[in-house]
Amino acid sequence: MVNCMRYLNMNDFLEIDRTTMYEYELRMKAFRLRYLDREAAMHKQAWVSRQVGATKKNGKPFYRTFKQFFDYEKAERNMLNMGDRPKLLNDRIMQAVRRQKGGNNGEL
Repeated sequence: MVNCMRYLNMNDFLEIDRTTMYEYELRMKAFRLRYLDREAAMHKQAWVSRQVGATKKNGKPFYRTFKQFFDYEKAERNMLNMGDRPKLLNDRIMQAVRRQKGGNNGEL
């Protein structure tokens, strides 16, 4: 019962009482996956923050404008056309890794 209130935002005792074990396990699994998604987002944010400060060999910033770093309109178009997969940020991270590794024609 405490887990329902703590993790699943279920505060109605009657609703908690009517919840089947299958439904409870399914909701807890969804909660754990949401938690993992938030944790992954925090790690990606830390990585992106590091990349924002990246410089070229001559010491100049790699991104001169915010739009070079994040093109909102392009991201919106991609997001609306790709369905459920949050691929855009992963692609940007992979591009940054390729740039950082240099050479190898951008291959990892």
